[in-house]
Amino acid sequence: MPSRIAVSDSAVFHPRSSAPQALYVGWDRDDVIRAAIVGATMTRTISSTSEGSRMIVQEMIPSRVIMVRLDPGQDLLIGLRQAVEETGISHGAILAGVGSLSAYHYHVVSTPVMPPENAFVRGTGPYDILIVTGAILDGRVHAHLTFSNTDIAMGGHLEEGCIVLTFAIVTIIDTSTPALEMGAWDHVERSG
Repeated sequence: MPSRIAVSDSAVFHPRSSAPQALYVGWDRDDVIRAAIVGATMTRTISSTSEGSRMIVQEMIPSRVIMVRLDPGQDLLIGLRQAVEETGISHGAILAGVGSLSAYHYHVVSTPVMPPENAFVRGTGPYDILIVTGAILDGRVHAHLTFSNTDIAMGGHLEEGCIVLTFAIVTIIDTSTPALEMGAWDHVERSG
């Protein structure tokens, strides 16, 4: 079983210069003020109409794109974790993924109440990876995948045990700078 992991680092996105940040303010057609801070990040917490709910908006500056290629026999999740660690990504987005699997393991939520229960699904066979998406939060990989064969498409939260059949290529965008506290973004507060 090959243990090679190929990682390429493409610096295609660059933050604007490290000069002082510029603030642009203007009015739109509906007389709503719009502001943009060029070269900086911004966090806003927006309250919604639902009692106790909120939405957090975090603007980030992409710094580089990482392409990860995995060989036959490698575990998809373990390979992504290794690539994230070796490239030093603390925050990022998994934009895309293609390839194939000979075995799968994922979970989905199985109840509509908080806290939800999870159903774990395993199997083997030849499957094409249709997409891999997700987030890197404080260096932790939170990925979802969809895959199919001639009869069915399946998917959910990626677990260890998804084994690469031919190859897997995953694209990750690094948004690690500046340091942010995003480790709990994929956790839901549990009520009483």
